[in-house]
Amino acid sequence: MKYSNRFALILFICLPGLLFSKDSRPNLIFLFTDDQSTYSLGCYGNKDVKTPHIDSLAADGMAFDHHYDTTAICMASRATVMTGLYEYRHGCNFDHGPLLEEHWQKSYPMLLRQAGYRTAIAGKVGFVVKPNSGGKPDLPVGDFDKWGGGPGQTNYKTIKNKSMVAYA
Repeated sequence: MKYSNRFALILFICLPGLLFSKDSRPNLIFLFTDDQSTYSLGCYGNKDVKTPHIDSLAADGMAFDHHYDTTAICMASRATVMTGLYEYRHGCNFDHGPLLEEHWQKSYPMLLRQAGYRTAIAGKVGFVVKPNSGGKPDLPVGDFDKWGGGPGQTNYKTIKNKSMVAYA
């Protein structure tokens, strides 16, 4: 009998929060690096390198243990990860140029934004998007709620890169 009273009390306390919660969708943080070995992080077994914050995120969230890269070039691999398309489908690489807007509009950041998520990016973006209208390819700055990105090996000195001031 006393267990059912405890359960009822817990249910009474928690139910309003469950019923009236503003948003039940999970928060998503996607960390993407290139030119980094899996074993350069503590969460993947490196005992010499200390990465406590990333290790904590991996322990409390999801860490991938298999990855197959069909495009080992930063620009093309970033476009592949963003769109879910093979390089021969999206065509974004150093030889053929920018990511087409038709592919970018179906990328996971754009789909998340359309679903009501707030999106942000910081650091190296590594590709530009070419508008369907045929305009000049550019970084997708306006497609994120918060922008702290750069075109390549971004200059993180805020005097030269004003978009990094908020993160300094």
